[in-house]
Amino acid sequence: MKAAKHSPYCLHKPKTNTAINQPYGQAYLHKCSLLINVLDEEFVIDDYGRIMTDEGICLDSFRKTSIDGEEIVEGARKIKMVTCGSQKPNQRWVYETDTYHLKNIGDDSECLERSITLIKEDGEDKYELFLGPCDVRNELQKWMLFPVAWKII
Repeated sequence: MKAAKHSPYCLHKPKTNTAINQPYGQAYLHKCSLLINVLDEEFVIDDYGRIMTDEGICLDSFRKTSIDGEEIVEGARKIKMVTCGSQKPNQRWVYETDTYHLKNIGDDSECLERSITLIKEDGEDKYELFLGPCDVRNELQKWMLFPVAWKII
């Protein structure tokens, strides 16, 4: 999954969390690899609308909730990569081919967006992802998806 038409940045699978032995954490865009079929950049959209890795890790529009179950709103929601759950609306997405938007099923007025600020961390350049109000003019909300061969075991 690549950001916009001319962007050199792609969604990358997070590094493995040794405590739980699987990739988990904040979702970022990193510079795309020049190689073909780089597993850290390969995601599929399954029948539920989940954007996931081959390890069952999904893009999640994480929502903080309080003890009584109310959503805590702290500005834009950051996007995480977590273990997939089939019925979680915060993990389900719709790709609109006419606008290149990825809309979250939990709230179809919000679209996946990359931050405008480049982060330099551990020798890498990356962008954070969050949900923002959908705007067809916003280039930071446009995504390019490419078909890849996917083997279901």
